[in-house]
Amino acid sequence: AFVVSGWPLQRAGELLDKAGQGQVMIDGLCKKTGENCHITITEAEGIAFFERKQFQKRRNSLQDRHAAVAESQQVHLYARAYLGTLAAQRCDRAENAMSLLLNELRPVAIVFVGLRDLDDIDAKTTDADPRLIGLMNDAFMKLSHITHKCNGAVRDMLFDDKGCTFISVFGAHSHEMNPCFDATICAMRMKDALNDLGIQRFSLGVSYGDCFCGEVGPAIRADYAVMGAEVNMAARLMGKAPNRMALVSKRVYNRAQKHIQFLRSEEIQVKGKDGSFHAYIPQSRIVRVNSRGHLNTFDVAEASTELQQPFIPMPSREAIMSVMQGVLQKASGGEPQLMFVCGGPFLGKSKIIREMSDRAMMQGYSILQSFRTSLDSFSSYFPFRQIAETALLKCASKLLEKPEKDFDDEISALLLLIESDILNKTDRAIIGSILPTVTDSQLLSLLKGQNPKTMTKNIVDSLMKVLRPLQPLMLIFEGDGDIDVSSWSLIRELMRRAPDECPRLMLVISSRSDPTVPPAAANLQNEAVHVELVPFEKFETEIYLKFLLGIQAKNIGIDWDMLDAVHDRANGCPLFIEYIVTWALDKGMIEYNQPNNKMMFQGDTTEDATAVIPRELSNIVLAAFNNLSPILWDALKIASCIGYSFDADVYEALTGKLGFIPKVEELATSYDAFERSDSNRYKWKHQAVYE
Repeated sequence: AFVVSGWPLQRAGELLDKAGQGQVMIDGLCKKTGENCHITITEAEGIAFFERKQFQKRRNSLQDRHAAVAESQQVHLYARAYLGTLAAQRCDRAENAMSLLLNELRPVAIVFVGLRDLDDIDAKTTDADPRLIGLMNDAFMKLSHITHKCNGAVRDMLFDDKGCTFISVFGAHSHEMNPCFDATICAMRMKDALNDLGIQRFSLGVSYGDCFCGEVGPAIRADYAVMGAEVNMAARLMGKAPNRMALVSKRVYNRAQKHIQFLRSEEIQVKGKDGSFHAYIPQSRIVRVNSRGHLNTFDVAEASTELQQPFIPMPSREAIMSVMQGVLQKASGGEPQLMFVCGGPFLGKSKIIREMSDRAMMQGYSILQSFRTSLDSFSSYFPFRQIAETALLKCASKLLEKPEKDFDDEISALLLLIESDILNKTDRAIIGSILPTVTDSQLLSLLKGQNPKTMTKNIVDSLMKVLRPLQPLMLIFEGDGDIDVSSWSLIRELMRRAPDECPRLMLVISSRSDPTVPPAAANLQNEAVHVELVPFEKFETEIYLKFLLGIQAKNIGIDWDMLDAVHDRANGCPLFIEYIVTWALDKGMIEYNQPNNKMMFQGDTTEDATAVIPRELSNIVLAAFNNLSPILWDALKIASCIGYSFDADVYEALTGKLGFIPKVEELATSYDAFERSDSNRYKWKHQAVYE
């Protein structure tokens, strides 16, 4: 708050008490005596005085406006530099456009650094330890430099109830690709810098979420502020972090785990948040692509610290990504698109689709995904089950303005949508034909005997109500089994009506061979964009090996015998190339040969290098799990019997005290065997491991 106090305020109160009805009393100096006197004016005189002041104010404002226009070119330069041409265009059309752009709700990552060694500095005294003053200046300079290098901005360095605190923000002043990654890397570098400065007591906290960013306070004393619950969360994490360590929130972990290795902390409790939760401790940078997370990471000496892309643009894959990017752009422009992605087992269909969905999410797409196996082709509408479940949760979250975690399950989301008149009871019965959990047998019995075409139309009518608000939208039907005839009818009807009802829609269907489309939906074969993944050529295997070994930016070659052995045994399959390399690194079988400047298998290269690699790839695939405890092995085998994906809530209720789901969670976080979706479902990270 901006506070005014003092003698003038008290004097104004005294004059108010003395003023009669319709009188205005002004404190001033008498022209004759030069002493304080009270000037009394009538209401009409006061109004005339006020109008004159308003006229002067408008005239001054007009002069200020002309001055602002004269200086607008500099503002436009800032707009174009930091916010692109859109901001510049808005500045051209409206004088206050920049103030609109600078006051908004933005996703921001916040780093809090608690410098406990500097807590003894008291700004009100002059006898502070000069050594501490110097250390504080050094810390400020170092932390500021690191912040700017990581695309961030310094918010403040202050002394408050938490002691001496340094605050950095990422994404508040500009739009970054991944502020969580930048903030985490910044925190890691800050930790190293503070250790180098000899500071013994410090901790860091990193959080991410929507914050209000803008100018606060009157024009003469305005400040650019970042405010919100996530700012408090970063401060709480800083307070909970062990000495000389950093803690990051789950949101930061989710957005940075592809590029940074983390350890999960013990459960913690913080003020302002109900219950306990896990935070994450950043460990080190992942300097190469590795499909199994942090297992067997191979660090080459002097490896590049530049960001390694999770998708490696091989020549064959780059062409496919170009086609997919073009299809995505058409969907963004209001032309519904259908794409078939096919290829043999383990050629990377899931990886290329995941890369495409990640790019789509950056463009604001909602992603709904399902997975099917060969056994699911006998269940009507099975590919739409997980799609409908996730759609209900996301639609309720968006339209009712509540986070998805506030809904217990898809049933509670659907009931709230009905209460809000977004859906009705008929929609519940119709969606129940796809997702049986949201309805009962009595409601389902009302649908018996309907004409299949009428049923298809009714289902699409209900689905459109929850899909339309999620635009732009990508539906991904992934798997190796056939799609049932009923689901093909739904896909055909969706694509037929999408131009008018859901134009920004993209459907992606993956399979091991070109999908078998029934005659009733044969037109989809002609309308769809077809892409096919093929095994790597040998030169692509060489490129991929360099990425996996972290030498892609170095003038280091791959031994020809090792390349032949890996390529032939993996049959050009990228996933098996990863497994073979990881297996060989785990056994210390790959070394750098300095005379030849090549990476090669250890030992005599004149013998057949292929003999080094096990003939059964299953031995390599499962090698990562050789050190599992017996109880985790049991959990892994049970999960393989359940299926490719399963609902954690269901099996938590079924297994009870056996603790099956906690073991699955450990296998997911520590061994990267599973990945978890937003709807609390687990699926195997790699189909090769599952099979």
